[in-house]
Amino acid sequence: MSAPLLERLPPQSLEAEQATLGAMLVEREAIQRVADLLRDADFYSPQHQLLYRAMIDLFNESEPVDIVTVQARLQDRDQLEAVGGTQYLVDLQEAAPTAAAISHYARIVQEKATLRALIRAGGQIQEAAQRAGDEELETVVAHARATLEAASERGARKAELVPWAEMLDDPDEASHLVKGILPDAGLVVIAASGGQGKGWVALTLGDAVSSHRDWLGEFPVNRSGLCVYADGERGRRYMAARVKDITRATGARPNVRFYFRPPKFDAPWVRMLVERERPVLLILDSLSRLLPPGAKDSDNAVMSEVLGALRDVAERFGCCILVIHHFRKRGEFADNSPVARVRGATAIVDVADAVLAVGKQRDGTLRVETVKSYWGDPAPPFLCAWQGGENGGTSLIYAGPADPEKVTKVDLACELILAACDMTPQTREQLDALCGKHEIPRRTVTDALKRIQGDDRLRRSMDGHKAVFGIPV
Repeated sequence: MSAPLLERLPPQSLEAEQATLGAMLVEREAIQRVADLLRDADFYSPQHQLLYRAMIDLFNESEPVDIVTVQARLQDRDQLEAVGGTQYLVDLQEAAPTAAAISHYARIVQEKATLRALIRAGGQIQEAAQRAGDEELETVVAHARATLEAASERGARKAELVPWAEMLDDPDEASHLVKGILPDAGLVVIAASGGQGKGWVALTLGDAVSSHRDWLGEFPVNRSGLCVYADGERGRRYMAARVKDITRATGARPNVRFYFRPPKFDAPWVRMLVERERPVLLILDSLSRLLPPGAKDSDNAVMSEVLGALRDVAERFGCCILVIHHFRKRGEFADNSPVARVRGATAIVDVADAVLAVGKQRDGTLRVETVKSYWGDPAPPFLCAWQGGENGGTSLIYAGPADPEKVTKVDLACELILAACDMTPQTREQLDALCGKHEIPRRTVTDALKRIQGDDRLRRSMDGHKAVFGIPV
């Protein structure tokens, strides 16, 4: 039996509080990042409240903030023993993260404080409702609304002013959850016509990520963890057949949890699900089925708001959200390219970090192509085929590149570029001209340059307005 409500520990993270305070002791830049974000009351621990107030006061007075000055300030206030003494300050400093990581820990502190405020607000609303008479209903409702808004206000995401110089230290490319396929944290839309295999692709991705196995035996998984599959399409009976099919073929029991018949889309339930379960990958099947009543995927404003909220959740909690969607029918528009065939508003493609297109070939294989990507080095189009297991069942395996001629040309371009740059640095124009002699188009040269730079075998520099490529020394 669970503990009574009043005996439960309120939401808090002492580890995040300690990390925040430790970083503030080590780097003044860390204080600048959190001074406008946190109040001393946001800390659950009374000793941490005292420490934070002392450091912020020193910072506001333009004084140094370190163990010596904080210790002196606490002694002046007769609070040094209350915070754990000098040794506690030393322990905080020794375990401190970098200033770059403090924003993550400070947000955790703020979120826990917001949850505690909501719990207090709920108690106040309950007490007011029990005391009120029928004639006071409107007043009680208005007070309840204002109380909840005040409690949740500090949990709202705030805009940040980020210096240009600080952004120079950001990584050049987002890291991958599945190399070349899924970002480590971001929003991906996977689209196909009905019955083309997009559900199988999504489910096998969840299998690979949660089991930390190469997807299709070809694409490495860089981070494993829980996958949550929110199924608003078919239900448990249909999905159970697929799960049994894959399990018989692979023999694996991946860490995938299914959420059947989820509520229609709004940001709070997705956020609560991600915050509670902390999945590495969340699959939403499908976008159309999870839209609120009356909302249409052709409404650009609605799609921008819906997918923008999903993207914020993915970035905030460091997970990948994969949304299953559909193609419009062929012939509806003159442009039948995969990116143009994604059904509905243009915001669906515009807001997503990446868009995958799936199509079934005449021989039954599936063609998977990244038709849009905000991060580097996406996998070139490839085929995957159905494969039976020794004990029956069906799964998918990698069946080679979809355009083998293009892959061959990329390989040739890599060889030509490295050979030329090994002799002397080359401009982009020179490399295009060199590869053009072998009938290699400019776009293929771009793909080759991305691959070589990604392997750190080539460096790009600027000579005025011209890009120059050379072999790293």
